[in-house]
Amino acid sequence: MNIPLLISIYPEFVEKIVTRQKVFEYRKALPSQRPTHLVIYATSPVQKVVAIVEVEDTLTGSPSGIWEKTGKSAGISRALFRQYFAGRKTANAFQLGNIYSLQNHLALAEINPNLVAPQSYRFLGDADFEMILAQLDHKISAPQ
Repeated sequence: MNIPLLISIYPEFVEKIVTRQKVFEYRKALPSQRPTHLVIYATSPVQKVVAIVEVEDTLTGSPSGIWEKTGKSAGISRALFRQYFAGRKTANAFQLGNIYSLQNHLALAEINPNLVAPQSYRFLGDADFEMILAQLDHKISAPQ
């Protein structure tokens, strides 16, 4: 069963994800269910869904512990990491797996007129995810 999560990411970091310079996506909070896929929405000025990434793992720990495990593939500086998690006792990261680019980037309204960009993330329904999957350069298979 697929559990897709629509996630907003700044375009500069989307580029680092797509080029595999960034293998971890950091979050202050994790969703209640572990997602199987992140549907990448590039924020302004792009404002489109550009890719789907398989989630290999989720990591939770102290900020220093998470940096120790992920820093070499963070795609961001340690200073930016520290700034993001300033004052937090817990840091979270999605370990990113296979990346699938969309043939045509999609505005959220093209997927579903009621879909809005999430501040952080939101789960996607099956119909919305299927619509996005139809735009992939390469198809992905459902996890077993």
